[in-house]
Amino acid sequence: MCKFVIYHNPKCSRSRAALNYLLDKTKQLEIRKYMTDAFSFDELQDLLQKLNLRPFQLVRTKDELYKNQFKTIELSDMAWIETMLQYPQLIRRPIVVCNDMAVIAEVPDNIDKIISI
Repeated sequence: MCKFVIYHNPKCSRSRAALNYLLDKTKQLEIRKYMTDAFSFDELQDLLQKLNLRPFQLVRTKDELYKNQFKTIELSDMAWIETMLQYPQLIRRPIVVCNDMAVIAEVPDNIDKIISI
């Protein structure tokens, strides 16, 4: 049985769409509003491992904050993690976790890659 967690931003239409998609499939769901319930360093590292991504691959490069403050600088993986912890709006969303697997569910159908309900 899958333990679902969605890292959700209610202000984001893609995040709301993914949440509705999941709710149509299951009620066994933890909703984590990561903008107000912040990640710890270890949680974000664990999430990156489940996603099989390097930190920069989780950054929203179309975000104005990224364009204005980070586009022209190079950061190490650890520095990107610290940056995302400081500025959670830079984290791509929504992220759906099922046990030890995760996907970025910008398209709700991506959720099907990790689950079979």
